[in-house]
Amino acid sequence: MLHNGVMLSARLMAVHRTVVAEGSLTRAALVLGYTVSAVSQQLALLETQAGTELFEKAGRGVRPTAAGVLLAEHANRILHQIEEAEAALAEQAQVALRVSVTIESATTGLQRVRDAFEAIANREAQLEGTAGHHLVDARSAQRGRS
Repeated sequence: MLHNGVMLSARLMAVHRTVVAEGSLTRAALVLGYTVSAVSQQLALLETQAGTELFEKAGRGVRPTAAGVLLAEHANRILHQIEEAEAALAEQAQVALRVSVTIESATTGLQRVRDAFEAIANREAQLEGTAGHHLVDARSAQRGRS
């Protein structure tokens, strides 16, 4: 945290990094898909949070002050780590999704196998009962004839 108790925003650091890379608010706005006014407002907020000027005018564009260069270097590392964390979380979510789908499919598949075995067992029991009944009837009939 800064001396004023404020933590720098990753979103604002991303805007700062883009302005440093592009050398102009107009080009940075185009890259980011923002208006020039929005970029300017976000840089003003970042300068307030940082407690120092981060840019100075340079012809039609801007150039970072020493503090702006320092922040851009840190922003590059921080934003890279955030991007890696987001990628890792996205990968974990895909793995978790695949596992849950696999478990769900397996559970459904196992239930179907169980149902099929139960159906087969019931049919066999019915067949045995029917066959047994017919066998008893046949034996009774043979006894009656003899």
